[in-house]
Amino acid sequence: MQEKNGKWIGKLPVRELSKILSKITTIHTPSVITGPGPGEDAGIIDLGSCMLVSHVDPITEAGETTGRLAVIVASNDVAVSGARPRWAQVLLLLPPGYPLDKVEALASEIGNTARELGIEVIGGHTEYTPGLEKPIVAVYVMGCTCRECIVPTGNARAGDVVVQIGYAGQEGAFILANDFEILLRERGVPQETIEYLKRGVRLSVIDVAVELAEKGLVHSMHDATEGGLLGALVEIALASSKTLRIDEKKIVVDERVAEACKALNVDPLKLISSGTLIVTAPPENLDSILEIARRHGYVAAPIGSVAEGEAKLILVGDGEVMELYEPPEDEISRFWK
Repeated sequence: MQEKNGKWIGKLPVRELSKILSKITTIHTPSVITGPGPGEDAGIIDLGSCMLVSHVDPITEAGETTGRLAVIVASNDVAVSGARPRWAQVLLLLPPGYPLDKVEALASEIGNTARELGIEVIGGHTEYTPGLEKPIVAVYVMGCTCRECIVPTGNARAGDVVVQIGYAGQEGAFILANDFEILLRERGVPQETIEYLKRGVRLSVIDVAVELAEKGLVHSMHDATEGGLLGALVEIALASSKTLRIDEKKIVVDERVAEACKALNVDPLKLISSGTLIVTAPPENLDSILEIARRHGYVAAPIGSVAEGEAKLILVGDGEVMELYEPPEDEISRFWK
């Protein structure tokens, strides 16, 4: 991921990404509240009557679950900015010769997931693209909310408590169970565990994120996607120019996710993790945040704190301290390689 010749997999290193964003950024208008920047996944525009939140994300590392994940991942990133996702556009890039019945199945998966989340698909583009080995699905999601409900990633404040909502590594375990079921069985993972992971533990954070935003309980929120829980924490630190100090022993991992990861030599803390919401908030709001998360059916726990200082993540383990200045390479990308 850190090579200078562009041969990394996944997200670009922050320094290189910042250079590229500086070339893309064009004009600056007062209506754009949040534009492109490392760690900020959603664009936010003041329309006067509401705040429009928009986000686009591709799915490139999943196989059987591409359509469902594409809708959920993009929707989560709108929700963690404080808006309920309402509309979506879908881009389907298909390998030459990809069977039409599989395209229809992919479209059905996208449509069913959008309906489940209350999202209307309003357009998009579909084509067969030379050079692809498998489909790439990108979903652009939009939603509106009030000005007071907006929650930027880069708003973590010194003194905040860091709270994990939802198990770490669950999206990655969902992908591994669906795409590598045979290998998991060969490595001794029980079929019952595999079936549990194939269903997906809890991949959407829309309802809990929107309620936390509307009640003004949090300063910052971030969905743990590529790079996993650790990647999300680093991105909050970078976007907020703060130091996050995390106690590794307090991080919550579902025991079945941990079992599958151990069998495949995968680190669940670096594993793509939609359905894991990270929030930073005043300590006096902690009890309310935990109550709301648990009412929505999520495991939740305080795992660290925010402090002034260099933008970085400090992870404290058993007698070890690790400092991260960049999101780690996602374990799904490493596993595919």
